[in-house]
Amino acid sequence: GMGGHQAGEVASALATATVKAYLTEGLSEGVPADDEAWHALLRAAVAEANRAVFEQSQQNPAQRGMGTTLTVAVIAGRRAHLAHVGDSRAYLLNPAGVSGEAVTWLQLTTDHSLVARLVDIGQLTPEQARVHPQRNVVYRSLGGEPTLEVDTLSQALAPGDVLVLCSDGLVNHVEDGELAGIVLKEASVAKAC
Repeated sequence: GMGGHQAGEVASALATATVKAYLTEGLSEGVPADDEAWHALLRAAVAEANRAVFEQSQQNPAQRGMGTTLTVAVIAGRRAHLAHVGDSRAYLLNPAGVSGEAVTWLQLTTDHSLVARLVDIGQLTPEQARVHPQRNVVYRSLGGEPTLEVDTLSQALAPGDVLVLCSDGLVNHVEDGELAGIVLKEASVAKAC
């Protein structure tokens, strides 16, 4: 849920439950045949979650204006299929490097935030964005409007790859290198979390 907004915890719980139910039902009818079909399924699941959050927000004055960010990944074979809205993130980590490069930590999603946009156009550095007073201002989230644009992508996975999905609450306080170090060092997923 989005901090500073009413009932953010309600919005995030409702979005999570709705996406899970939608994907469970959709996948019971068959596994998508290609990336585009995965993207369509994920966009529809997130759109349904947005509708549910928006409608509940409109029906209950105590929850009016509630919203949440969302990053979801479904692994099928050696591919990850992701949908994303807001400033939660998905990272790909591989101790042997990503795509043959000496990179071990790759942000897969793009933040839908004011400061991320300012970094994109060269107005801020990533370091300045991390401490900017408006770093939590998002321009896209679930629940704010009846319809929503959803980013989707698919990513090939190699042996040893790890996906890290996290909220801005983590990345605002822990540097990328430190996060990567924790993931690489810890023997279990539970302990890394």
